[in-house]
Amino acid sequence: MNTIPIKNQTLLVVAENQSPSNPAELHWKWPEFLMNIPKPSAQSAAIERVAPNIWQIPLADGLKTLYEILNLGAQYQIPIRVLLLEDVPVWKRYAPSA
Repeated sequence: MNTIPIKNQTLLVVAENQSPSNPAELHWKWPEFLMNIPKPSAQSAAIERVAPNIWQIPLADGLKTLYEILNLGAQYQIPIRVLLLEDVPVWKRYAPSA
């Protein structure tokens, strides 16, 4: 069985902005949730915030950040999705058409 080195594995973490049963509740929860996500420490410089609610986290040194996001998601009742990628993704940026 081939194993993938943990240093190459990356997590894509998405906080979902879903409408709860009370939409007014999401009005204050969502911005507060996003503001309370801590910035990664210097040793976790490889953590990238792809969008306000999406993070690319290397598995090798990003578990603390993952824990913090999951913990805040539970606290604010924000659903979190985690996708394990076997290798660091290569992102291509496209400029918006004029």
